[in-house]
Amino acid sequence: LVLCVSAAAGARYTVRTDMPEQSILGMGFEIQSDSIGSDNKGMPGDGRLVPDDDNTTTSAPHDLSPAEKVRFAQEMLSGFRYCRLALGLFLRGLNPDQTQIVGRWPSQMQELKQMQDVSGIEGFAPEYWSPPPAWKSTRSYYTGSLTNTSDAAFLDKFAAACVADVQNLKEHGLRVSWWGLQNEGTYASQNITPSECDALAQSAGSAAAPSPNLQNDYARCSYTQCSYYYAFRTVGPAMRKAFPDIKIHANSARGQAGASPVANDAELTAAAVDAWTWHFVGGDRSIPITQIEELTSGRRGKPVFNNEYEYQPGQSLAGSPKSMLNTAQLIMNFFVFTHSPTFFWIHALKPTTNAEAKGYGLGVWRPPQDGNFSHFPDLPRRNWTYLPVNWHAVAGFAKLMPWDSVRYHVQEESVLEDARILAFQTPATTLSMGSGGPLHAYRTPPKRWGLALAYGRDATTSFTYSIAFSDGQARTLYGYRFTPDDTGYQIPLGPRAFPANITLQPLTIEFWLEWEL
Repeated sequence: LVLCVSAAAGARYTVRTDMPEQSILGMGFEIQSDSIGSDNKGMPGDGRLVPDDDNTTTSAPHDLSPAEKVRFAQEMLSGFRYCRLALGLFLRGLNPDQTQIVGRWPSQMQELKQMQDVSGIEGFAPEYWSPPPAWKSTRSYYTGSLTNTSDAAFLDKFAAACVADVQNLKEHGLRVSWWGLQNEGTYASQNITPSECDALAQSAGSAAAPSPNLQNDYARCSYTQCSYYYAFRTVGPAMRKAFPDIKIHANSARGQAGASPVANDAELTAAAVDAWTWHFVGGDRSIPITQIEELTSGRRGKPVFNNEYEYQPGQSLAGSPKSMLNTAQLIMNFFVFTHSPTFFWIHALKPTTNAEAKGYGLGVWRPPQDGNFSHFPDLPRRNWTYLPVNWHAVAGFAKLMPWDSVRYHVQEESVLEDARILAFQTPATTLSMGSGGPLHAYRTPPKRWGLALAYGRDATTSFTYSIAFSDGQARTLYGYRFTPDDTGYQIPLGPRAFPANITLQPLTIEFWLEWEL
């Protein structure tokens, strides 16, 4: 595979109708359902249980007015399949002995259920930013590690507590689709076997105890690759036994490389791993191409996907028009080159008070206590609005590509970094069985073609995609355009007969669909 970065006026593309690839399950997002300080500094109230109107409950959907809660779920979130739920961070209430995570104020769980039910998401993807303090070396959400990863009795109790945390979500009416043991427990990616972990543990006199975290300001829990393995070896199978329909992923940082002792345990991987999850915060769009060997080796037949993506304050692309193309092209490259089944953006909404909002949120909301109208001057308290450069990058994949669409191979003259293409076909049972998700069930025709084109993060001139289908059939597709502008959302372009030459200006995403919205 050769990635071409040089400018071109256009190129030819053939959709190979005879070469289906993976099913794309749908898109994911994360929800800030409890407070966090600006620039991710501090968790107001920590795990303390408080009344609904406590000043530490700044969060979404909690802060939104009743009408805005509904609009948020219907207008933005409909079409997404999964909601990532940060246990110990954005759901962090504690029971009296601090062994279980519960809602922190009386209405919190009901707010999440309403969001789920109104939006039509399939379910939540909970994972720990930190387990409850009783299980940790520091007895705190902040810093530290599991108290012990070598004692079987301790790990059995911890596994039972993890099962109970998921059961609590389900008892409050939340559907759970995915589960993960730990967010970013380690970024180490040495190739280690279980026997090497055992040797390390024996020489150290314990189960490869992790080093303490550096100073931080929100919930975290450190693991080494080996301590993660020992914990996962107990907790993963316990979760599978308790909830056989919930998919399990590892390790929310460096995927199968970070979880190499798990990946090198073939029996454990077969029994308790459904996917490997990676993070490339603010990373370049071409990572799935330039790092394809690392991303796809050692998978043991399990898919890989990115389950968190955002731009940090200070990154040059954060909040910029170019970020729209960088994000969209990254999503497409994960689907095309690593055959990922899904992709998660980070936050649906961030508060107007937080410095990280412009690089994190698909939108922002104004908390009731924010009286600084020098930013977002037209946004009332308890209301939300879009951040177009982030929203327009993600929206087409969430809204226009049905759940379980099948990606098809596209034959490219050359792989151009700044001109990306994705082809898919809608599921065969959208009308007969209501597949495709709530936006498409019993509406979108089955087995119809869709194309996503994303051009010009860095370009200054237009580019023409010359697109044909390998079966030679003529087709009519309807176009919809996205740009970084406030008004550049899903602009209808009308029908075109294919084969066709489609010319895009820089900073443009277009979807072409074999059905009219």
